[in-house]
Amino acid sequence: ETNMADSFFKLQKDGIFKKVIHGGEGDLPDFRDGAKATFHYRTTKVDEEHTVLDDSRHIGKPMELIFGKKFKLEVWELLLQTMKVKEVAEFTCDTKHTAVYPLVAKSLRDIFKGKTDHHSTSHCCGMMAMADGTGYPDLNELMKEPQPLVFSLELLKLELPEQFEQESWSMNKSEKTENIPKLREAGNQAYAKKNYEEAANKYAQALGMLEDLMLQEKPGDEDWKILDDIKRPLLLNFAQCKLLTHEYYP
Repeated sequence: ETNMADSFFKLQKDGIFKKVIHGGEGDLPDFRDGAKATFHYRTTKVDEEHTVLDDSRHIGKPMELIFGKKFKLEVWELLLQTMKVKEVAEFTCDTKHTAVYPLVAKSLRDIFKGKTDHHSTSHCCGMMAMADGTGYPDLNELMKEPQPLVFSLELLKLELPEQFEQESWSMNKSEKTENIPKLREAGNQAYAKKNYEEAANKYAQALGMLEDLMLQEKPGDEDWKILDDIKRPLLLNFAQCKLLTHEYYP
């Protein structure tokens, strides 16, 4: 319990007040880099009406956050790290932690409306959004008048890096390099079992990662050629799977 009191005190010193609504299970999980938290969030203003800005339950889909990937709203990583699985807590956060919220909320709302691809969330240009407005009146108002906000979070689960299949967009260069041969091997195994659809899927994932890596190299350079040599047989395998599943392209 001392640790718990310490973490409450640390948060308060940093301008965050935590109130536990429902205690969680077991010990604090291992929030190492690469771990993935799945959680529900509700954001409310600190006004008399407790105006709700966003609520993931209304969307029906919880949020996923991978630690150590420089998520734009850094305070969420900090808050989640004080929570146990199945815990529900309310965090009242000072303006210094919430100033960036309108930009993050805009990205999240756009994703749920299907306006953008979630890969681009971390790359949204802050200054453009500032000049342009967010497209949401309540968020525009928040940008003009930054204020404290209350984040109500429920930590549904925490998965360690080895417990889930990481999506390509969240991998760095070395993770992609490491994953390509694994995907190729998984594709080959599926192919040997005549499971051509699964094989095509694995080859396609590997090809996508290769394309990403090749974009970071200068065409014709040594590293680019190495990647191109890996790509060619994969493309042939992928095409063969498509032929065998009768997906011809004119």
